Amino acid sequence: GGGISGLVLAICLERLGISVAVYDKVQTILAAGSGMSLIGHSMYILKMLGLDVRDIGLVQTDVSLRSHRSEKLFQVPLKSDDEIADMFGSVQVNVHRGELQTALLKLYRGTVHTGYSMDRYEEDNDGVTVYFKNGEKVRGSALVGADGAHSPVRRCMHPTHKLRYS
Repeated sequence: GGGISGLVLAICLERLGISVAVYDKVQTILAAGSGMSLIGHSMYILKMLGLDVRDIGLVQTDVSLRSHRSEKLFQVPLKSDDEIADMFGSVQVNVHRGELQTALLKLYRGTVHTGYSMDRYEEDNDGVTVYFKNGEKVRGSALVGADGAHSPVRRCMHPTHKLRYS
């Protein structure tokens, strides 16, 4: 998929010299979503890829609990990892999902093929063939299912698996 995980993996593989093709079911990739928190290890990986998340997000230096009248009840500083905190100013940065995805799309050298909803795949000793609902198919050496919580790849791989919400 052309979401955050799929794009990060695609960028990493590209940089290792591995050919990548990214397919997504959406017709158009939009900078949609809500806020999300990135923590130390993900900020470090994104920085290695050339994206300093502080450029698109808000550094969170503490967590506080407030009353219904907005009175601060307590505050906890976010500095559990000195190396990460020294590098980024905190161990957590809050970003808009769409802005992060847009920034990753700029780093990805390839094309995200949109309008490709996976129907099924077939694996053999030489690789995998993916069949899409639009009638097209592609062949590759591997298939990664970075295709969301309701993953068609997972559904095909583990048809009896039930999702658990937590």
